[in-house]
Amino acid sequence: MNSFFRKVLLLVGGAAGGQLIALALTPVLARLYSPEDFQRVGLLISFGAPAIVVATLKYEAAIIGARTDDEARDLLSLSIVLSLLSAPLLSLIAAGIVVKNVLGYGALGTLGSVAVGMLSASSGVFFALRAYLIRQEQYGQAAQISLLQGVAASAVRLAGGVLHLGFAGLAAGEVVNRTAGVLRGWRTAQPRWLPWHEALRVARAHRQFPRVILPSALIDAVAVALPLPLLTVLTTVGTAGSFSLLQRTLFAVVAVVTAAMADVFQSRYAQLWRAEQGPQAGQYLYRTLGALGLQAGALGVLLYLCAPLALRLFGEQWPQLPAMIRWLIPWLCALYVVGPVSRVVFVHTERASVKLIYDVSVVAFLVCFYALVRSGTVHLADPLLVVAIFSVINAVMYAVYLGVLLSLVHSQQRKV
Repeated sequence: MNSFFRKVLLLVGGAAGGQLIALALTPVLARLYSPEDFQRVGLLISFGAPAIVVATLKYEAAIIGARTDDEARDLLSLSIVLSLLSAPLLSLIAAGIVVKNVLGYGALGTLGSVAVGMLSASSGVFFALRAYLIRQEQYGQAAQISLLQGVAASAVRLAGGVLHLGFAGLAAGEVVNRTAGVLRGWRTAQPRWLPWHEALRVARAHRQFPRVILPSALIDAVAVALPLPLLTVLTTVGTAGSFSLLQRTLFAVVAVVTAAMADVFQSRYAQLWRAEQGPQAGQYLYRTLGALGLQAGALGVLLYLCAPLALRLFGEQWPQLPAMIRWLIPWLCALYVVGPVSRVVFVHTERASVKLIYDVSVVAFLVCFYALVRSGTVHLADPLLVVAIFSVINAVMYAVYLGVLLSLVHSQQRKV
């Protein structure tokens, strides 16, 4: 476990460095940009999340667990090609949704449609490169890339705010964030050209990822992305903008930490499983869960006590932040615990379809709640109650998902 957290700290160190720079600038950005600007960039990110999942067809998820280094390099090349080819199509889909103003996405405009394609391409390539570096246990390189991303993106956002570019400045920061990581990761991983017949062979050999992992990951991304557009439709610009600001701060920090823990957990768990050490892999899973549970409790207490400081930090134009932070605690703590260990589905791919139970349930609950509010069946006078209900739904469903994951692991261990 000490080795696990040393590797996590190395990964988090680079990501945290870039994130700390971004967080330090957030109070400045909150005064340079309006709640509407944050709402629009939040919509861009929420649309980009499913687009990024589709970009590589989830072949990058197979890189860490690949049986040989040559196989991993082939998967890296395949993921990069798919990311670049899918970008124009994803931009066209985004343009159609913007024109129809589905779930408030009309606010993105033409600029947002173009940014979706750029974001999906750069993110798909970046995540593939990062997965390859993690597989090679080049945690230091991955940490340096994360730091570079944070610095470059923060500089662009600050410049955009000073120049009064509004949404364009924040959108440019998102694209630069991934592009900077791609340039550095490319030099380190040095991906090779994969002939088309070899690409088809690799794609067929790992077809369980687009067939099983992709649908689940796509629905999961939709579940994560839905709250902001739903808040845009059901509440006010101020509420949606405040939620977007917290996504860029609280959720971003938790996501960075959980992603680093997930990478290290998956790498070690996959190693134990490949070595046919099923019982040791199970013990490793439970030790990790215990440590994450204790840390999540401390995180919840810290957020509750520090929530009132948000007004001083971000300014008086964000009055809903303290109460919103407290309502989001269940969601954030559940994400912190379940996020890292959810990577077991990338190892037990033959049973990964059970994850669809969780993903579909979250989307279904959110859509049903949206339909009830829009039809007038449920009336919520306080916009923050919508945020509270979203938080409870996600926390409960994460608990259900954890039960599904443990059941999956137990069933696999019985076969060993």
